[in-house]
Amino acid sequence: MPKIPSCKLELLLQDLNEHIEQDGFGGPQLLRLQQTLKNRKSTLPQLHGIFIYDSAGHWLVTTADNIPKNANNSDREYFKYHQNTPSTELFIGSVIHSRTTDDLIIPVSMRLNNPDGSFAGVLFVTISLNYFKLYYGYYSVGDTDVLAILLSDGHILYGRPFDDSQINRDVSSSPLFMEHLKSSTSGTATFYSTVDHVERIYGYTRLKRYHIVIAAGYNKTQVFSNWKVDSTIYTAIALTLLLIMSSVGAIVLKQIKINEKNQLDLTKVRDQLTAMNHTLETLALLDGLTGLANRRQFDIFLRETIAQSALSGKRIALIMLDVDMFKKYNDHYGHVEGDKCLQTVSHALSSMPRRKEDLIARYGGE
Repeated sequence: MPKIPSCKLELLLQDLNEHIEQDGFGGPQLLRLQQTLKNRKSTLPQLHGIFIYDSAGHWLVTTADNIPKNANNSDREYFKYHQNTPSTELFIGSVIHSRTTDDLIIPVSMRLNNPDGSFAGVLFVTISLNYFKLYYGYYSVGDTDVLAILLSDGHILYGRPFDDSQINRDVSSSPLFMEHLKSSTSGTATFYSTVDHVERIYGYTRLKRYHIVIAAGYNKTQVFSNWKVDSTIYTAIALTLLLIMSSVGAIVLKQIKINEKNQLDLTKVRDQLTAMNHTLETLALLDGLTGLANRRQFDIFLRETIAQSALSGKRIALIMLDVDMFKKYNDHYGHVEGDKCLQTVSHALSSMPRRKEDLIARYGGE
């Protein structure tokens, strides 16, 4: 948003006013006043000049080296304003031509009073319009965008990119002054310019202490065109990122599924190994021919049973059986029939009623 250095100028004018009230601006003080004015001007590059006029509008002192003969500014708008208005507040007038350099300047002034409060003259500073052109020339805006400083009555003080012919033009009939500033001292609005009839989106504010309105307007068509371009770029970037994320997500999901399958396969293999181990353990403890517990299982079971009996005091029983004449039977009928004989005897023993803690085992041979 454009800005005008009003606060600094007001402080400058108040400081000079206090200086004048203390020392006065009679003949002996004029040389000191001129040096003071020059010192103050050197600190503010935007100033075109500083002047002091008496109650009749005559030039008393200025930052310029020479005062034009019979110079008088009583006909100026700002002088008449202070002459008829007792307020010592800052006054910003319309753009005028300097009578010494013919440059376009913005007048900023303050009333000087005598000790009794009567009109003593005007303390006056000028801001070069070229300063604004140079200052706001660094702002990067479109060819049809606007930066503007206006008086609160609707007169243009400065407007970029318009030429000097638009300075002091009255635009009080524009929607900005007719509608928007009446409802709010600051805000945004969209309307057609009364200068070049271009529709713009404006941001505006009315300064509280000064009769100044500042506005910045951006070509609506260009704004939306740029927005569409930017949106297209951002949408393309977003879609690209979405595609990349989706691809990465698909890869990760696929890898997760592979890991899950591997886990399931490993679980199945583990279960199979466990079952095989159980089977192997069982086979290692069983007799392959009869299906009864083998000698190894018998020995383990016997040790555990004896240990439990020692702790509990319960008795245990061990019965050993032998198949009579088995060798002759085996030699006469052959080994196959001998194996069948042992299987028959084993089946008969396994079919007998017994407790869960009982064990039938093949100790060896028959």
